[in-house]
Amino acid sequence: MDKRNIIFFWIVLAVVGLGMLSRIFEISPNINPMLAILLFSAAYFRDKKWAIIVPVGLYFLVDLYLNNVVYAQYFDGFQVFGHPGVYASLAMILALGIVLLKKVSILRVFASGLGAAVIFFLVTNFFSMLQSPQYTKDFTGLMESYTAGLPFFRSTLASTLVYATVLFSAAELYLTQPQI
Repeated sequence: MDKRNIIFFWIVLAVVGLGMLSRIFEISPNINPMLAILLFSAAYFRDKKWAIIVPVGLYFLVDLYLNNVVYAQYFDGFQVFGHPGVYASLAMILALGIVLLKKVSILRVFASGLGAAVIFFLVTNFFSMLQSPQYTKDFTGLMESYTAGLPFFRSTLASTLVYATVLFSAAELYLTQPQI
């Protein structure tokens, strides 16, 4: 691996790390770079094991902190895992990114950003319906869960597309610069 690729690996690692750690300082519900970071990781880690291990591992560590320190009063005892629907959606979004972003283009970044937001919305709200006693465990309950999640979908979609545009544009600018 040449020096430029090594530097780019560390840049991607830092961006993914900072993006996942930013969940600690969430400005507003669902306005964060998490989904864009997953896609960025899937696109730019050459070794796809890093694309999976780094963001999911960091997500897990941040979950440990948030659930057991910041939100500890809402749980009975130590929490190892957060919302299973989120982890399921992380896996699906990484798979989407690995497949769609083998070659990065504006259309592919937009499509994967849109797809990531839709996957996150559908999967997490489906799991919310399954876990929450406020929803019946049928089609009506599922539709109620999706309806309740719609306000969050808008911010998830917008933040994913904005963060993806910034992250992918910066990476592509770096990669297209002539070597010195």
